[in-house]
Amino acid sequence: MIAFIPARGDSTRFPRKNLALLDGRPLIEYTIAAAFESGVFNCICVSSEDDEIISLALRYFNENTLLEDRHIMRSVIRQGPRSTVAHHCAQHLDAYAQSDRHYDTFAVLLPTSPLRTAADIRSAYDIFTSSRADVCMSLTEFEHQPQWAVSIGDDGYVVTGPDINRRREELSKAYRHDGGVIFAKTKPFMRTLDFYAGDVVPYFIPAERAVDVNTEMDLMFAEFLLKNGDLANA
Repeated sequence: MIAFIPARGDSTRFPRKNLALLDGRPLIEYTIAAAFESGVFNCICVSSEDDEIISLALRYFNENTLLEDRHIMRSVIRQGPRSTVAHHCAQHLDAYAQSDRHYDTFAVLLPTSPLRTAADIRSAYDIFTSSRADVCMSLTEFEHQPQWAVSIGDDGYVVTGPDINRRREELSKAYRHDGGVIFAKTKPFMRTLDFYAGDVVPYFIPAERAVDVNTEMDLMFAEFLLKNGDLANA
């Protein structure tokens, strides 16, 4: 089982976010550590077009030599700066296959989800392996019902949907992928390059571990939760 940790150096909304400090540690380090600590993977691939991110990942791997007992294969591969996560995974799975290293399954761990734990990864993996699904994806419930969303029409007026005045208890729950973890079967994924194309089972992750850091305010919220929550015992 291989884990991909795609980590771009550029970001429009939050420049250098994968290297931003969260409680004194670079954001990406939390995801690398969770991947190691989960014990699920025999290969961890951190990929980036950014030399600083690559250097940080290599330094982390080299400093954690005790983890070699878990037979972690430390790999850092460069990627194009504009590639999507799905195309990134396909590119590297194909590259590994050409080197006669075939992975029937793989995982994606986004570094913008620093509060996801090793236990979350293991739990999602157990659901994935015990099911017949093509994908297991971490999901968290929307804070506000998406059926209440409005848009703005071309005329500048507010446009509503049919459920805008319905009560919360009358609406079905809706969820979003938080970026924490995806497990997928390689063959069906490579046919579509779409994590939602096949049968997908959820791993429900609580809101306090589902922070997706895309802005500086997200980072501040993650730091608040890290310092005031009970994530260590999650």
